[in-house]
Amino acid sequence: METILLINNDEEFLEHIRPDLMNAGYHVETLRDAEEAEDYATRNPPQLIILDALLQKTNGFELCRAFKKNPVLNTIPLVMTSAIYISEEDF
Repeated sequence: METILLINNDEEFLEHIRPDLMNAGYHVETLRDAEEAEDYATRNPPQLIILDALLQKTNGFELCRAFKKNPVLNTIPLVMTSAIYISEEDF
């Protein structure tokens, strides 16, 4: 079973995407702390990384650069996400 690593500190985002990915047949690991992400991914390389661009302590772009410099992780596809939640009233 292919593993997807979700790195995101937004609980609402994780609650929505994780079940969809699992129902599609993927094993999903989630991390909320960017500081441990590179070490974790190096020890447990996934087949895909989904990374939030707006992480709290470490910028997602900085983490992406670190992944691409890491010989274990640099060939793993990475999808960068970012979301701003708006309500219907905002339209």
